Amino acid sequence: CWHAMTTGSADGAGASQWQQVNVHQFVVASSITSFFEAATLYPFDVIKTRQQVGNSTFSRVASDLWTRAGVRGLYKGFSWSVIGGVPSDVAFWLSYNVFKDILLQHSTLDQHLVHLCAGACAEVVGLSLYLPLDVVSQRMQAQALPGRPPPRQYHQMRFKRFDGGVEVARAIAARDGLPGFWRGFGVSVGSQVPASAVSMMGYEWFKHLLPSHIPLLSETHPGTHILAGGLAGILAGVVTNPVDVIKTRLQVTQEHRSLMQLANELVEVDGVRGFYRGIFPRICSIAPRNAMAFLLYEVSMSVASPSQQSAIQEWYDND
Repeated sequence: CWHAMTTGSADGAGASQWQQVNVHQFVVASSITSFFEAATLYPFDVIKTRQQVGNSTFSRVASDLWTRAGVRGLYKGFSWSVIGGVPSDVAFWLSYNVFKDILLQHSTLDQHLVHLCAGACAEVVGLSLYLPLDVVSQRMQAQALPGRPPPRQYHQMRFKRFDGGVEVARAIAARDGLPGFWRGFGVSVGSQVPASAVSMMGYEWFKHLLPSHIPLLSETHPGTHILAGGLAGILAGVVTNPVDVIKTRLQVTQEHRSLMQLANELVEVDGVRGFYRGIFPRICSIAPRNAMAFLLYEVSMSVASPSQQSAIQEWYDND
């Protein structure tokens, strides 16, 4: 999911900061940045999905998509992903800040634990909105290209002929009913919540570590936010990729299989390295997305908070 790697600011902004934010402007800004973020990085998601349900390398999948379908192949299912992704991103950010304010005011948890718990709760809210259209989008990504049969392995996971998302959605509804659109919800939660936790902890650590090794940076410098966010995304991607592979295969399979059955099939075909299938395009997607998300969130929340505007002006004056 797009918001899984953006679990809020790590600088420990209190409840009063969010209360001073113009919510309408925040919603508009989040929607715009979410769309452009998705448009930039979506091709990596397509390649990652086809790697995870097929049996090929990153370069071969990318070349095959470009040769046979051009740009359209790299953006297969994009509209459905955006329809679900943008509203869920906005819902995530709003939920995150509401949960964070509640915990800051009514709990004795450490600030880092507050961010972790609020991000986990917001993740569930966002996934509830995002997953139905993500299932449609991923099945569109995984279906066989025109004129080419699916690979011998995993043939049961691909739709062979569909004109678009409406047909895919109808097929899901006819076969599995409404629960089919939330297939993989449990494993998605199991994948995204740890990813958010690892990303948050990694961001905190890198944010404090980088200024001590790079004199030009400080904890409030945008460069620190970009580098710390990107490195945290790489860490989260490596740690959680095995669960993401199982989640993707569960979502696109047309047969009812348990998590253990899918894991055993993967091990039989590719061994343990199968759990890291698609790791390169996933990192290529997560790292810049994480860097962009943390930077934009830090800047937008700081600009919206009068108490932080002087710090921003000071940085620009000294830069």
